[in-house]
Amino acid sequence: MQLTDIDLKDRKIINIICFFIFIFFLIKFVDIPFSTFVSSNIDTDNPFIKSFSYIGSTLPMVSINLIFFVFYSLYNKKITKKITDFISIQIVLAIFLRFLKFLFGRARPYILEITDYKNNFTFFNLSYDYSSFPSGHSFATWVLITLLLCYFKDFFDKYKYLKYLLCMYGFLICLSRILLNVHFLSDVLTGVFLGVILTRFFIKKFS
Repeated sequence: MQLTDIDLKDRKIINIICFFIFIFFLIKFVDIPFSTFVSSNIDTDNPFIKSFSYIGSTLPMVSINLIFFVFYSLYNKKITKKITDFISIQIVLAIFLRFLKFLFGRARPYILEITDYKNNFTFFNLSYDYSSFPSGHSFATWVLITLLLCYFKDFFDKYKYLKYLLCMYGFLICLSRILLNVHFLSDVLTGVFLGVILTRFFIKKFS
């Protein structure tokens, strides 16, 4: 028996609701104790961790886009429309991400430590120190990974090891943001979740 479109839609909505209930639980009961443990037991100045975190910032992300398109153009000449959609989706989602950060205005872990864990969410705050939720590095990284895996599915099916390397890259970026104590666990998981589902949504709209 096949699920109808309505059944599938309802299931997706239920999954999304369950995810955000889980995120609320993390924010309420897990984030601060876990962040305290990280800051107390891990060297947040570790150059190796900082290097992985930097790869998820703007300049390296743009470079990854360019490098991939240069190499892929040698593999397949007909990529003009894909490039346009690829870049457009990233721009739209980057703007949306900035809005979310401004809207929630969540203090970063190191800020909460010096304010005795007060004013977790300040709302409508443009300060970098209050732009923790959701994680921009995690969001942008998984937007890029989802775009690559969806738009160039044939390529990654042919070279499966690259697919696994991409996912490992995404995981390490997310982990580095937590270990550097610049994001809570819920920030990172929300960034990944929104990055994947919103990218898939826009891919369907653009196709």
